[in-house]
Amino acid sequence: MTDLHTHILPAMDDGSKSVDESLAMLAAERAQGVDLVVLTPHFYRSEESAQEFLARRAQALEKLRPHLSDDGPELMLGAEVAWFPTIAQYNSLEQLRLGESGYFLLELPWDPWPSRLQDQLYELSCISGLTPILAHLERYLSIQNKSQVKEVMSMGLPMQMNAGFLLKNLTRSKGASMLSRGEWHLGSDTHNMVHRPPNMGLAIEWLQKKLDPSDLNALTGWSPIGEGGV
Repeated sequence: MTDLHTHILPAMDDGSKSVDESLAMLAAERAQGVDLVVLTPHFYRSEESAQEFLARRAQALEKLRPHLSDDGPELMLGAEVAWFPTIAQYNSLEQLRLGESGYFLLELPWDPWPSRLQDQLYELSCISGLTPILAHLERYLSIQNKSQVKEVMSMGLPMQMNAGFLLKNLTRSKGASMLSRGEWHLGSDTHNMVHRPPNMGLAIEWLQKKLDPSDLNALTGWSPIGEGGV
């Protein structure tokens, strides 16, 4: 099982604050059956260059690496790339992909989406040669125009849903319905062990009652096999 979206690298962003916390998060992932954890710290082009980000990410991994357990989950480097208007022309985007795959995790704007967002997403795929996986798309239902969110969902791009959406009584039915349309992948978006702990196991336990095994595997089994592990 793959956790496609995590903030486990220590002291990188608003996620884990220490090596000990990162290790606790990885142990929780493994206990829940996760065997591949994609490390996706936030990248904000307005705050740093890709080179600065990559240097910080490498330092965070080197702090963590000596403490990793042999029986822990496999790790893959990536980033949660925040949208910016010229992202399609950004020459360093390839360095922010998930492992050595042709995918990267994209966080869409929290501000009102521009009317050209769909055109910009098509342009991004065509120009960059990379496929964006749209991070926690379910979050935008409450803050963006719902018809526009549905249009983005119908584009055929892969989408990532946070496991927590399936663990809340008020949203889990909506989440299950959304999973029946389009290509979805599950991620915890874990940030810590208290308020946003790893929760893939609980979500899968609930989904096992709702989905066929093949559909569940497609949702949780994302992996460019043999590429990009650390």
